[in-house]
Amino acid sequence: MLESIILFPGMIAHETAHALACLVAGVKVIEFKPWGLKEAHVKHEEPGPVGMVLVSLSPFFFNVFLAGLTIYFGHLSLKVGSFLLALFMYWLAFSFSYYGVPSTADVHNAYSSVTRSWWSWASGHEGMVKAVLAWIVTAPVFLPVLITLFILYLFARIDHIGVLVFVILFIWLASIFGI
Repeated sequence: MLESIILFPGMIAHETAHALACLVAGVKVIEFKPWGLKEAHVKHEEPGPVGMVLVSLSPFFFNVFLAGLTIYFGHLSLKVGSFLLALFMYWLAFSFSYYGVPSTADVHNAYSSVTRSWWSWASGHEGMVKAVLAWIVTAPVFLPVLITLFILYLFARIDHIGVLVFVILFIWLASIFGI
């Protein structure tokens, strides 16, 4: 609860990313609650597997982009001597990074949607030989996606590890921009 108060911009950006991804994927948003002490969420219709991955993982890309942008402006603020503005920008960047961690539900939704889709498509071919060939042909595309989603799912399940990964990402972005 304390983190949702202190780092509220990151939470709002996380949920906004879901909503924007729904718009891009053509998925109807049913309810949008960008901030709350106990929960924030975007309820939407069920997209297809590609739409689900886009909607589920959009906060990672959106929040990392915002973190990089605010680190850059923080760095510029330091160059012109505005320490307080720089401190504010770095706080925003940390907030965006912290809430860039995909939630367990986000990763689970993406992972299960892709695996269900792949399994039903590959199994839908008549005969065992055709099904095995379909799996072999599509494996170079789907297996890296599944492995990535599985790793993200593990990080999302271990809250502090996921946060640690994003703190490291935050420090890495800061070093890129010369801070």
